[in-house]
Formats: sequence, structure tokens, C-alpha cells
Amino acid sequence: MGLFLCLIGMAGYVWPHVSIVGLGYQMQSREQRLRILLQERDQLRLELASLKDPQRVYRVATEQLGMNVPRHEQVFIVTRERKVQ
Repeated sequence: MGLFLCLIGMAGYVWPHVSIVGLGYQMQSREQRLRILLQERDQLRLELASLKDPQRVYRVATEQLGMNVPRHEQVFIVTRERKVQ
């Protein structure tokens, strides 16, 4: 009986330490995942900035889509009339 109680006591002492080590490994792997995600976010922000570049948009519109800058007579300004009550 005394040996059984001693084993339970040792398990009660060792188990929290084992849990702490496991949590440490989890925290380390999640910090690594966070670093990877932050790096990916930064790369996506750079890609977005390059895609939104007005010169690139103009080049794609003219070269790939065959669009042209409208002539003056092709431009119409649409206004919204307000109703007077």
C-alpha cells in the first residue's frame, strides 16, 4: 500500500512538469506558425501593392485588354438630380 501511495505521489509530482514541457513545445510551434503567417501576410501586402500600381493597371488595360483612353467626346458625366420636396 505504501509503495502504491508513493507511486501516486511521484506521478502527481511529475505530471505537471511533463505538461509544462508539452505546453512549451506547443507554444514554440505556434510561435513558428505565427512567424510564417506574418511573413506570408507581408508578401501578400507587397503583391497587392504591385497589382494596384496605376502604371501596371494601365499597361494591362491597354496591352492585354485592348482598352484605350477615351476621347473627350466619349466622356459623359452623370449627375444625380435631387428631388425637391
